[in-house]
Amino acid sequence: MRFWVKANLAATEHPVNLVIEGRATVNQQTLVREAVPAEDYMQAFLWRHLVPAEELKVLVYDPADQPSLKRVRRPSKKPVVQTKSPEDGKPKFSKRQVAGRLRQLERLFEEGLLTDKFYNEKVAECEAAV
Repeated sequence: MRFWVKANLAATEHPVNLVIEGRATVNQQTLVREAVPAEDYMQAFLWRHLVPAEELKVLVYDPADQPSLKRVRRPSKKPVVQTKSPEDGKPKFSKRQVAGRLRQLERLFEEGLLTDKFYNEKVAECEAAV
């Protein structure tokens, strides 16, 4: 999920902690709960888990500052990746798994959620696995 938060803070160079609080009125009683930050983890390309995180970091920026639209999609070097199982020599991942991972990386990259370096490294790993 993605949402925008307005703040009266000046732009920050480094991430700061964010605390999100939910409020609801039930039977004329106000309930207040603090949101628990979580990270979305995938296990073995299938099961997804929300794992509680210790903190939720955000970066405050001035909306008048527009980021560069030019993104670099060239891997600097191909990482060494074990593409075959040592036991039987069969491919470690199917072409379908690799294609799904590439689609997911592309989507996250387009949303600006991945750095150029991280995106390019992961794409190179997928290309090496095919």
